[in-house]
Amino acid sequence: MIYLRCDDASEWVQLNPLEWRGAVITGKWIWRYSHRDGRKDRDDWQGFKKGKHPGRRQQILGSLCERIAAKCLGIYWPSAFNNFSRADLPHDVEVRLIGADTYGLRVYPRNADHLRVIGVVIPRGSERGEPRGSYRFRVAGWRFAKDGKQPCWEMAPHGRPPMYCVPQDQLHHPATLRALILREKEGRLDALPHDPPRPGEGRLPLRHDRPLPGESLRSGPLLVVDAERPSHPTQQRRDAALLDVLRRAAVSRETS
Repeated sequence: MIYLRCDDASEWVQLNPLEWRGAVITGKWIWRYSHRDGRKDRDDWQGFKKGKHPGRRQQILGSLCERIAAKCLGIYWPSAFNNFSRADLPHDVEVRLIGADTYGLRVYPRNADHLRVIGVVIPRGSERGEPRGSYRFRVAGWRFAKDGKQPCWEMAPHGRPPMYCVPQDQLHHPATLRALILREKEGRLDALPHDPPRPGEGRLPLRHDRPLPGESLRSGPLLVVDAERPSHPTQQRRDAALLDVLRRAAVSRETS
């Protein structure tokens, strides 16, 4: 099969310099602490560039792709660390780097069928955008992992484990995934209770009709927690502590 570039399902995403730098710093941090925990780069695998810290480059590009995809889809970027069992982004979105303009979207046999796999094109030399230095990147499209596991797309380049490589002309436009995510968000909002949960019991809804303790209707909500924020216990404790500080500050302002 001949793989070619196809822009039919592509969408361009513009990052600003701060968004780009934040993704790069996150990738460096994840790589550093992964090595601290005993993990190593895969220099011995064929197809991976040898040299000084090739794994760091792959990790930085991975974080950058996640940031680009999250902005394209309008969802929260968790920048998760040691995230091996869950999808890269909320709404079961798995992000893949497409390392050349003509490469396909990689889907692995181990990927769950329900995952939405989206590809971001960053050829070597275009790490700062296309054209260079523009921080402008192409999202090639997406497919459900189940649909991408077709025998005609299976390959094992350089003796590496088998994978499926979906041609770019077989991808769906990101707008269709945005519409699917929007319907899911609307369904979640309809199911939310009127009263926000207490700290430690879950995440706050996007909007609520009743004031929090120490909050007046005139002043509006103190804090709106993104509904896509991961519900990890540590994150919940941090959110609860932040809410407590903000509530105390609101009470102090109203009594003074």
